[in-house]
Amino acid sequence: MAAAVLVVVAPSGAGKSSLLQAGLIHRLVKGALTGSQHWPGLLLTPTAWPVTALGSQIAALTNADPAEVAAEITKSPDQ
Repeated sequence: MAAAVLVVVAPSGAGKSSLLQAGLIHRLVKGALTGSQHWPGLLLTPTAWPVTALGSQIAALTNADPAEVAAEITKSPDQ
């Protein structure tokens, strides 16, 4: 079974963080979507280096090397 990722993406200032912090994360933790109570959670601000920031956060969740994760994201963004 392939892993899935739920991502909230919108322009700067659209309210992504507000949406997540206002209850979406809490609802997912409580199982609002089937199995979501078992999903690891990740809330990040991408900064000027979004791939590096994402790679670092994913590496922290998976005990992987951040540079390797960032390189894999860059190499295969559709995977």
